[in-house]
Amino acid sequence: SAAKELEAIGGGVAPSTSDSTTTTLKPAPPAVPKVSIFGDSTSVLASLGLAQSIKDGTTAQLAYSGGDSVVGCGVSRWKTVRLLDEAPLEPHCLEWPLVWTQSVSSTDPDVSMIITSAWELVDGQLPASGNWSAIGEPEADEFIRGELTEAVKVTSAAGALVVLWLWPPYASWADDLGRSGVARQHDPA
Repeated sequence: SAAKELEAIGGGVAPSTSDSTTTTLKPAPPAVPKVSIFGDSTSVLASLGLAQSIKDGTTAQLAYSGGDSVVGCGVSRWKTVRLLDEAPLEPHCLEWPLVWTQSVSSTDPDVSMIITSAWELVDGQLPASGNWSAIGEPEADEFIRGELTEAVKVTSAAGALVVLWLWPPYASWADDLGRSGVARQHDPA
């Protein structure tokens, strides 16, 4: 019967022994989960590494299904950022919710990885107030938390498990180059 076939593959609704109730069975996880990767330039490197590892056969437990990685665009949609100079975000950096929604809809990942951090650590001008703020300040922390929360909601909309991957502290390259302003921004403490 169809119910026995459904039960054999481990998913769906199977009838119980009584005609008055049904039991919902949790669908079996996929044999090879599809992974989509989203984020800034650091996610480009992770995407390339995962795709190469799958191609080489060293990662047989995952399938790369796409995502969206954009150089120079983090999750936080600041009005303007300050690295060495002040600069507004590129217009395409503000469109990630729509682009990521479309990607999730077309690829239906089992796991969504969001890889970011550099653009969340810069000094930024908050879109709502226009105030300059930095991580560790309540207004900036609330803004960044809201942006990351939206990113998780967008990438989990089809039921994917979300992995939020933040990069570890940066090396001393900024200090070595005499860029103490950049080094300070890359220190979340």
